[in-house]
Amino acid sequence: MNPYDMETIDNWLKPDMEILLLYHTDNKLSIEKACKNALYNYSLMMSGKWDNEEFISKETLDSFRQFMGYGSDGYCSYINYLQRGSLEGFYPQQCIFHESNIRTLDFLKMCKEYIKDIDQQSLNAAIDRYQALKEYSWEIINISWNDPTHTESDAEKAKEIMNIFIRSNEIFKDAVKDIKKAIGFQS
Repeated sequence: MNPYDMETIDNWLKPDMEILLLYHTDNKLSIEKACKNALYNYSLMMSGKWDNEEFISKETLDSFRQFMGYGSDGYCSYINYLQRGSLEGFYPQQCIFHESNIRTLDFLKMCKEYIKDIDQQSLNAAIDRYQALKEYSWEIINISWNDPTHTESDAEKAKEIMNIFIRSNEIFKDAVKDIKKAIGFQS
């Protein structure tokens, strides 16, 4: 699929999409509590502390555990991949990166609306950082998807994208710190 056509598909990357949160529990959760839990779990997952927490059981599947502690490792994987100097096989990673940033940005905006006792300044900083990540991800799509304005070789494109991922990784780390601060996460 051509990423430039994504916005023409119904309900794809549309700002007015609604997010449905699913959370297994015996008790009903308010949207505020579900959002807080999601931000807390996000903070755990991105800081590599998931396995040390009580709510993950020993029965948790290894296929699920592989994503725990993901954090900036994803950026490092992209960077390592691009160090080969080739974009071959890079699709659909650039689109996944873009989609991930949009979904996280939308979720943070939703949390701003539903969580009353959150540090708004820190949450706003995280939102601003995810906005920057979204813009970087679109830039990566433009570079990697045969945009006619990018006439450089694949090796040069890979290096340019790698540099964007290096900058993005730093922004991402700061965004995670902002989210932790916003919810009072104790690491």
